[in-house]
Amino acid sequence: MISLFRAAQLRSTNAGRWYSAWASSAARVYVVRASGLRFDSEALGHSPTLPKRAAHLAIPLEGGLLYRRSRREVSIDAGSLVIEPGVPWNERWISPSFRVLVIDWNTQVGPSVQHLSVSRLSVRDRVRLSSIADAIEQRVGCEPMCAVFAELDALLRSLGVELDSLAGMMRDRPSSRDEQTAAMISHLRSRLWEQPAWIDGVSLAGRSERQLRRDVRALLAGLAMDVDGLRTLLATERVLSAASLLSSKGARVHDVARSVGFGTSRALALALDRAGLPTATALAANARDD
Repeated sequence: MISLFRAAQLRSTNAGRWYSAWASSAARVYVVRASGLRFDSEALGHSPTLPKRAAHLAIPLEGGLLYRRSRREVSIDAGSLVIEPGVPWNERWISPSFRVLVIDWNTQVGPSVQHLSVSRLSVRDRVRLSSIADAIEQRVGCEPMCAVFAELDALLRSLGVELDSLAGMMRDRPSSRDEQTAAMISHLRSRLWEQPAWIDGVSLAGRSERQLRRDVRALLAGLAMDVDGLRTLLATERVLSAASLLSSKGARVHDVARSVGFGTSRALALALDRAGLPTATALAANARDD
């Protein structure tokens, strides 16, 4: 399993989003923390640049979620546990301050999910899950995390959630090269305003560009990420981070563009259009309509 991190912040509104994950070929366990932002998967649309997932478990620790399909809506507040198929539900954050623990897994390895289901957690279980989320965000080493995932697996089983051994799905031991490659990717994805490129990755990793390209492709393929290389990964990150930051109250398009590495508002507009996403104005308006 590999540790991954990314962040996007808008200093003009003190808004931001932070993503801390441990990922393997079979599953991904991560914490999303956001402040001053809204998120709406329906507004973003199901773009081919968006990550794909097979099944999804979410536990809001702060804030809440709203799941929508056709005319049905299901509101999920902090202290709930929701399990859903990867599609076709649309997900919306309904609080500007938000923290959620998420597990995505490959249903060829873990159980399949046919319907959205929701259950409530006890105060004790919420405290335990919050501590597990803390450990994920602290990004400690693989050995300590194995114990954390074993605890999470046991806790979920006690709640009637059988993932066919989450600890087993997260048992992969990465090579030191993969760990270094992942650390390089996380660094670049968290500094988008600097417009990171291959040359920055080469400098950080201390490898030739040719070797680094091979290593990045191998790592992304091993983690079942639906991108073909660092350039695509960074481009996708810029667009999705911009879409999130545009939901911040008072956000200005040119500030958002600069914060994720676009030189101009026009460059951001073109990138949104190429990704098949709404315009910056429409994304901001959608958040205001909440």
